[in-house]
Amino acid sequence: MKSKSTRMQTMSLTLLATAAVVAASSSAMAAEGRGQRYSPGVGGSDMTSLLVPGWYGQVAMIHYHATKLKDNNGDKVGAISGTASRDSIVSRLPIPPANQAAANAALAGAGFQGVGYNTNVNNFRADVYAALFRVTYLSTNQAFGANLGFTAMLPMVRRQTSISADPVTLSAANLGVLGAVIGPTGATEAGNTIRNTVNSQITGSRGQATGMGDLEMSPIMHWELGDNQAISFAPTIVIPTGDYNKNSGINAGYGNFYTFRPSVQYGYIGDGWDVGARAVLSFNTRNKDTDYKSGNMFNLDFQLMKFISDDFRLGLQGYVVQQISDDSSGNAATQASIDAADGSRMRTFALGPSLAWIMNGGEMMVEGKLLREFASRNRSEGTAYWLTISKPFGM
Repeated sequence: MKSKSTRMQTMSLTLLATAAVVAASSSAMAAEGRGQRYSPGVGGSDMTSLLVPGWYGQVAMIHYHATKLKDNNGDKVGAISGTASRDSIVSRLPIPPANQAAANAALAGAGFQGVGYNTNVNNFRADVYAALFRVTYLSTNQAFGANLGFTAMLPMVRRQTSISADPVTLSAANLGVLGAVIGPTGATEAGNTIRNTVNSQITGSRGQATGMGDLEMSPIMHWELGDNQAISFAPTIVIPTGDYNKNSGINAGYGNFYTFRPSVQYGYIGDGWDVGARAVLSFNTRNKDTDYKSGNMFNLDFQLMKFISDDFRLGLQGYVVQQISDDSSGNAATQASIDAADGSRMRTFALGPSLAWIMNGGEMMVEGKLLREFASRNRSEGTAYWLTISKPFGM
């Protein structure tokens, strides 16, 4: 079994390098970038509202704020340590290619394997602001007893991340061995290279991006079961239309790949408590720009609501995020990091209050939610603030 320290050393910089997209948002990939192509918590009182044939519009606005980044063991990423290998050091030194093999052999003969580095993360903050614009149509046409329709959603996203860390310190003993073989000047250059590499990975996680996210579309099948119960099925396809650059640590879109995301939703509208739940599976193709394939995801949104007046419902909402298969990469170094962290599988849970205002018996619905995450792994842990406006427009 891999030790906690070994996993931490392997994954901490990878987590930091992608910290800008760890936050949940309107459109994200399963595990590349520590995000997912589904907005956990987006399902709310619409899961327990009547859906009759006609047109519907919805705008869901979210602010996700996180100051914690969790590792594979669920611990907060603080100290970052690792080792710059002998090969990586030699390849970056100003040594002619013809002499690199000899330098590598001389270092190996001296027992030199690499130089350890260490730093501490002082502050981490990730914020995502998104507006999810959705249109839905349900017809009177039926198949297999279900009304047929479609839905489409396009997000607009703004992401910003800030990270600060202590100066990088290096193993003095190992630098001494390096200097004895290649000279003090070469050891100094090697040390500067290692510091610059670590700092660039941390710096690359800072910044902001604003733009269009990835478009999602789906047919709908909606069954009214009687006894105030309903089930909906939506096999969603997410298309990589968002603003994305593989060389940027922060993007509005999430990569050059597709996601197939079937979901089943159940709702019960009772005399007292209303109950709704949505189960979602996400299957991703390989990102053509990075040769990275994110693992499959399971999401569960659920809500329990009670009318406290003729127009207001108050209740509890939550979600579950669980990656159910490992990531994979065509890059050997990236794959090694994935393997070291047991597949880079991420998870989180969230709970919080929800308040819905149903205007004029259903003319419009406005809902606010505050969902706080806990028990996170391989991703951020934060709080999501939601404001959703839904309105039917008739046939």
